[in-house]
This record gives sequence, C-alpha cells and structure tokens, in this order.
Amino acid sequence: MSKGLYATRHASLLLWALYGPASIVEDLLDWWTGWSQDLKIEALLYAARQWEFGVVNLLLKRKSFVQPTLRRALIDAKDPKPLLSDEYNVKYEGIDYADQQQVITSLIDAGADPNTCTNHSPLICTVASNANFTGALKTLLEKGADPEVRAPLLTPANNVHSSRVPWGMPWGYRLRKPSIKSMVIRHGMMHYTGPPSVAPSASSGHC
Repeated sequence: MSKGLYATRHASLLLWALYGPASIVEDLLDWWTGWSQDLKIEALLYAARQWEFGVVNLLLKRKSFVQPTLRRALIDAKDPKPLLSDEYNVKYEGIDYADQQQVITSLIDAGADPNTCTNHSPLICTVASNANFTGALKTLLEKGADPEVRAPLLTPANNVHSSRVPWGMPWGYRLRKPSIKSMVIRHGMMHYTGPPSVAPSASSGHC
C-alpha cells in the first residue's frame, strides 16, 4: 500500500473517531483489517477527548487496551473538549455531559483506575474543580474514586472537599453547593461538616 493511501485511511479513522457516528467507525474497521494497534489507541484517545461515547464504547468492545492506555483516555475524558482547528468556542448541551459520564464509566469498567492522578493531582480533585462537571464527579464517586485522596506535592488538605471551583465569577468551594456536598457525604463522608483545615487521616489515599 502506498504511503499516501495509508495516510488517507489513517486520517479517515481519526476524523470519524473525533466526530462520530460510531457506525461509520465500525464500517471502517470492518472494511479493512490492516489497522494498527497504535492507530486504534490514537482513535480511542481522540474519541475520549471529544466525549464520543459511541466510538469509545465500540473500540472497547472490538479491541482490548492495556491499563496505561485506558488511564490516558480517562485523563483525557475528564477535560473540557479541545477546540478543533475550525472552532473558536465549544458550546455544550446537556447530552454532552451525559456522554462524558458514559465515556468515564466505560473506561473504568474496562480497567481504568478511578483514583489515578494527573500532574500529581488526583483525577477526582481536577474534576471537582470544574463547576460544570458535577455529573463526571458523581460518576467517579460511584465507580470507586476516593474522596479523601490527596496530592502530597500540593497542600495537605488538597482533596475533593477543598477543590476550588471557577464559576466564571468569584471562586468558591464546590461543597458550598448543597447538592455536591450531599453527594460526597453519600459516598463515605458521613461526618463531613466543611472544607478541612487539617490534613486528612493517615489512612487516606494519595497520589
């Protein structure tokens, strides 16, 4: 196969992984059997970044991925969607956040660790710092993320309780929202009364 033709097929798979629908990605996978594992990994990461649940779910069903790849995809899925070359703003609808939750669920079910860290910060703390990711936070907690996990390279009390939230106006503690506070309490923090002023107990997890 010529390099030009392979490059075209390579670009086509990644393009549809970004935008969906999953049915076209499935057709591409069935149409040619020469897709490399590296390309399938790249497609999974592309789809995770764009919260393309259908594509992520398809790839996970069609191919096994090692834990480090699933970890990378989970880290990508917790971020806002990246701006593509022809975009100047990303507009979100309710279904987008539902897709993000389903992507996170699928990746964890496939073997990704919900207590993973990125840049020495617990994934759950990063998610809790975005006021729009309430659903993603709920999903991580339901899938076993530890609300007490902390990052030793940051402040001692840097856990989900003290993750600050950029509201677009003044910053505030996420747990000032009653719905988020009660969510964390339901997942093991029954005696929580407010953002901690001391380090969590020695039994708490950390990165």
